[in-house]
Amino acid sequence: MRRVLAAFVSVVLLVWIAFHVTVIAHLVRSEVIPALAAGSFNIQTNSRILNRVWEGNELYWLLAAHATLVVVLAAFLARSARFATQGSRPQKGAALGHIP
Repeated sequence: MRRVLAAFVSVVLLVWIAFHVTVIAHLVRSEVIPALAAGSFNIQTNSRILNRVWEGNELYWLLAAHATLVVVLAAFLARSARFATQGSRPQKGAALGHIP
């Protein structure tokens, strides 16, 4: 049962990561690339995201937050997927033949 739950959590994390990667790609395509095409890292537009107006270079903070979240979620995804496929790790000393 635990392995099935870990597999389900892995799928949910994968979907959540895909959502955040899509948000990052959209922001880069719509805000950062036009600023770079103009020859500057300075973003001149305002964007309403999550009921807040992000002005100019504040979007870089939002991109950094999404990227950090993707890395953390990917670490959890790796752990849950490993548990779902391999089960729990052996106890310390079990490989040496120790009996607790």
